[in-house]
Amino acid sequence: MADSKEPKSSKKIIMEILERIRSRNQEVDGDAIPSSDDINKRLLGDMGISKDDTNKYLNMLVESHYIFSFKIVEGNENLKEKPIFGYVVAEHAMVIKIKENLKRSIEIIYEGQNYKRKPAGEVIKEVLSQGRHNNTPLGKAVNASIMLQQYENLLVESAEDYTEAWKIGQLNDLLNIHEEGASPAATDAPSDSSQTEAAPEPDSAVSVDVDLGDYGFPGEDGSSQSVSVSPPPAEASQRAVDLPGAAELQDMDLTGSWGQAVQKFGVEFLLRIHFRKYEFDTVINLVKTKRIAKEKDIRYIRDTMRKLDDRMRSDPLLIKHKAKIDSLKRLTQVRLNEIFMANKK
Repeated sequence: MADSKEPKSSKKIIMEILERIRSRNQEVDGDAIPSSDDINKRLLGDMGISKDDTNKYLNMLVESHYIFSFKIVEGNENLKEKPIFGYVVAEHAMVIKIKENLKRSIEIIYEGQNYKRKPAGEVIKEVLSQGRHNNTPLGKAVNASIMLQQYENLLVESAEDYTEAWKIGQLNDLLNIHEEGASPAATDAPSDSSQTEAAPEPDSAVSVDVDLGDYGFPGEDGSSQSVSVSPPPAEASQRAVDLPGAAELQDMDLTGSWGQAVQKFGVEFLLRIHFRKYEFDTVINLVKTKRIAKEKDIRYIRDTMRKLDDRMRSDPLLIKHKAKIDSLKRLTQVRLNEIFMANKK
């Protein structure tokens, strides 16, 4: 008799991934933080989901504040090495437990390498000052410890954004956005590119997590990787406005894989992914080239940059991007002023 068991819904798959991450996080011995370079093989291998779907579901868990995702290994563009991300359940007790275990690991690793003992805090300062332990057990432990300290503060300062009600509501919204297109659980077409794998070729299914070249911007060698496709119908990509001047300002360039991604996922969803990954250069280029031009989307970018300004004290990585955040604020404000003046004519 054929197996009549119903396929799991996207939400059930996401919740199972969450519980597996939680189970790994609770381990005392070994690596308690699953990472992007091996999560499919070591933690989710028996679930039968692709790397692209795994990354899509992980993105949803991050966006809905069920888990934290952070770099444990910085990428190296010169060596063509991609960053490695770690995943921890966004719960106060879990973050504290892992952070304390990491401190002990830092002290043990340091003593084994240097034959002398030092408190974890001193080791962290030493490692940061040297800057040469990136892809080593000590470097990974230090990076994770620093980020978990910041997330511990965030869970206290922004507790209202980490309640179960907030998480459920956000996850349901994200699932609704995805399932307006193809159901992630029912298709093999990739939605997000892997954080550890190359993005798909331009003639394959469009990826959410793509590099500048995949949106048709010139690469470092000046080449362009865009594909030529017809833009979506006007009624799907441009809302009506009363005045021709305002309409012209908000006319978006929807050719290439960017247009495909917008049609499938919407501008705001794509922006949230880029902001989570600190890809402010990508967004600046999207605005400058009119890939993003609608007033509501420009306003969303401007307002998000203002919020990120307020979050800099709880997310030290944002400080590195302050100049780009300020640039985006200025650029979007100029665009909004232009639209405002066009509507007054």
